[in-house]
Amino acid sequence: MSRLIDVSCWNSGIDYDAVKASGIDSVIIRAGYGREVYQKDSQFENHYAGARSVGMNIGVYWYSYADSVQDAITEAEACLASIAGKRFELPIYFDMEENWQTAFGRAKLTTMAIAFCQTIEEAGCRAGVYSNVNWFTNFLDYNRLAAEYSIWLAQWGS
Repeated sequence: MSRLIDVSCWNSGIDYDAVKASGIDSVIIRAGYGREVYQKDSQFENHYAGARSVGMNIGVYWYSYADSVQDAITEAEACLASIAGKRFELPIYFDMEENWQTAFGRAKLTTMAIAFCQTIEEAGCRAGVYSNVNWFTNFLDYNRLAAEYSIWLAQWGS
């Protein structure tokens, strides 16, 4: 069973040798957020290099502010541009969790997630959707997404 952590610009100065020695063998790194390549996570390159140097399995996530299907595609394109030239053992996840996005409803949010994932897969990468129990229960069609893509389910607490 794989053990993993997720990291972003909020986690700097990580000792990846110590992380690996603790039994964690995988990491999912925030590649960025939003529609533009300049929104690449400021620590992405450092995390990628650190994790790669100790042989960890790597995946990424892209934090979404999308408000349309086209926006989700644009975010996928920005993500792909931000990670160009990198190798990943784990999927590229679409991270949807902004409260204001829930107003779009289950059908539109699910279609947005699919559009992101299709764009990622058309580029030759594995895709997935990250969200929490509330979103997968109330705002995304979990069964439809899980039938096609990797699911990263956030479950905090016990």
